[in-house]
Amino acid sequence: AKQAEQAGAAGVSGAENTEAGAAQNDERTKSGAKATTDAGEDAGEAEKAPASQPKPPLPPPPQHRAFLRDSVVFKQVVPIQDPAICAKIHQTYRIGYLKDVILPRALDDATFGTLTSIMLFNNVEVVLALQADPSFLRELFARLRKTQRTSPEWGDLVGFLQELCSLAKHLQVQQRGALFASLVQHGLFHVLTDVLDTDEEASQLKGADVLMSTLHNDPSALRAFLVKQDDHALFTRIVQLFVESEEGVQAQLFELLKLMLDPETMDQPVEKSGFLELFYDKYVDRLIGSISAGVRDEPPPFSGTPEKTSTDPSRGNTGSPVPAWTLVKTIELLCFCAQHHSFRIKYYVLRNNVVEKVLNLMQRREKYLVVASVRFLRACVGLKDEFYNRYIIKNNLFAPVMKVFMANGDTYNLLNSTVLELMDFIRRENIKALVAHVVEKYEHMFASVTYVDTFKLLKTRYEQRNQQDPGTAPSGEGRELVGLISHTNSGDAGSIFASREAVAAQQAIESARRRRDGSMDSREEDYFNEGDDDDTPPPDVLPAQVALSDARFIPMVSEAELRSTEEPGVSADQGEDVARAANGKRALDAGDTEGGGKKQRVESGEPENEGDEEKEGDPGDAEPDAEKQPPEEDEKPE
Repeated sequence: AKQAEQAGAAGVSGAENTEAGAAQNDERTKSGAKATTDAGEDAGEAEKAPASQPKPPLPPPPQHRAFLRDSVVFKQVVPIQDPAICAKIHQTYRIGYLKDVILPRALDDATFGTLTSIMLFNNVEVVLALQADPSFLRELFARLRKTQRTSPEWGDLVGFLQELCSLAKHLQVQQRGALFASLVQHGLFHVLTDVLDTDEEASQLKGADVLMSTLHNDPSALRAFLVKQDDHALFTRIVQLFVESEEGVQAQLFELLKLMLDPETMDQPVEKSGFLELFYDKYVDRLIGSISAGVRDEPPPFSGTPEKTSTDPSRGNTGSPVPAWTLVKTIELLCFCAQHHSFRIKYYVLRNNVVEKVLNLMQRREKYLVVASVRFLRACVGLKDEFYNRYIIKNNLFAPVMKVFMANGDTYNLLNSTVLELMDFIRRENIKALVAHVVEKYEHMFASVTYVDTFKLLKTRYEQRNQQDPGTAPSGEGRELVGLISHTNSGDAGSIFASREAVAAQQAIESARRRRDGSMDSREEDYFNEGDDDDTPPPDVLPAQVALSDARFIPMVSEAELRSTEEPGVSADQGEDVARAANGKRALDAGDTEGGGKKQRVESGEPENEGDEEKEGDPGDAEPDAEKQPPEEDEKPE
């Protein structure tokens, strides 16, 4: 009964637990369903939000065919009669549009090169066809002369001329020369004079480009036209635009002037003298005038303290009308002239103080202009000409350079490197006048410069030059040789040369001195003054020395004599004794023969070199008995 009651109580409690667990599960299910419903509503709202905003439209695909059909316009400044040439021009344009616009990313290198080659060959065919047409170029230049410069057609004609000359670069040499000769014959340079005379920068650039193409083909034709033109209008306009035009035109004209002034491309001396004479007589003054006008009345650079401005009304505004890039190009052109023109630029610089005027530009605040001024001084020093060196020393032209260098301090910039390179060049090339001038005048200024050893080495070079006096040995080796000689009293003067070491030391010192000053001793002078047949020894030869000319050649024992000693019963030692005895006897016989011959010749009054005179004669006049002399007793037949 107790067990039944206990089992019943356990069942009731289990049922209660089961009901409690079921109730908890129901609550969890309801809460989860509610959470899922809330999340679904939020997701739905999130999905509905972007759907309400409009998406950006995609860009329309490019209409290449419509562009080529409607927008591209083919202008013929001069009508082209041949339809095949027009077809080539259209094909070349479409290939270029395909290569550069439609398929720039999809083309590989091989396909890109193929398309470029097709365009090149098409352009060559077009240019050759236009050159072969006799009426085309005539009509082109006629329209260039008649058209007003203000009309749009004028710009198209000049652009066509520029493109024609640009495409002519791809022709062969003979074909290109024939084309430019035809253009010059039709009046190319007269047309270019009118083109450069306009005020539009675009036309000026086109005209400068055509002149560059002409110079690359044949510079002599342009130089001849510039010299022979009556008023030199084209040359005057080129120099004027170089000084006054914008930076782009000026850069192109700078290259143009360098090509025209390059003496290496001048074939004939008449052309060189006439063209350069015209340039230095009429146009260099304009370049120097622009440099003088570019000096601005303002505090020097790197000073840090502004100075008082000028109140002189004649000076006008303190600002300079000449821009800095114009001055830099002008200085570079002067550097080119100084390096390639020998006497013309040299005398012009010395007469007009050009270096001093250029160095005055160091007062400007533009650092690259200051560096350009130092480069011009470096170009003059680099010529290593005594005229320039004396001019620089006389006018003290290193003063503004050293002033700017010290004001710059130890700042590592291009100005610092340019001045250091200039000083190092003077030291390396050992320009003695400039080394002495820089050290003596500016040693107190660069004594504090310790971050580089340029000035220290320059001073060392100066001290070495001063220490090398003409009476001292040039190096330490000579001083060591001097120490080998023991100086004694006047009574023992002969003991100085008692040893071989002392004699060798004295000779080495004398030879070193002669090498330094270029002089010769008495023996060398006697050698050049005496004749070739004079065999008398020099008077200052020491008794202990033996002249090599007095030695005679004494033949040794022949192989036959050696073999004769190797008889049976005779040992090797005995054979050697026999050979030495034979050699000694031969030497004595030779000495007796020589002594007797000399004595006989002296007594008879004959010259000693009579035998030499006989040797110089006919070989057939020799004594026949010389070949029939009997062999000596110790000689055995082979």
